[in-house]
Amino acid sequence: MYILEPSIALEVMVDEYFFRVEPHNSTAFKIWVSFGEAFALPETLKLYNKLLGLGIKVVFITERPLDLKDVTASNLKDVGFSTWEKLIVRFVEHFFIRFIHCDEHYI
Repeated sequence: MYILEPSIALEVMVDEYFFRVEPHNSTAFKIWVSFGEAFALPETLKLYNKLLGLGIKVVFITERPLDLKDVTASNLKDVGFSTWEKLIVRFVEHFFIRFIHCDEHYI
């Protein structure tokens, strides 16, 4: 697991696409998603269309919360993802996964 300090960001250029990774800010992310202006990655859209052409049913799984499901669905359609079997969003605001390391002597 990598933990980024608030002032640390990772920037990557892949072909003509620029990606920047910063510490996750769930409030800023939710505001950004609410605008419904996310773009489709060209290779993802290409794969999506290929899967549909093969008759495979597509399921989208996102960390976006339930209250943004409609804007997410609209945004997907706006950028070329016209149909899907399911759009699965988070139905609770916060969730945690804990990994507990147990010393073998205590098991």
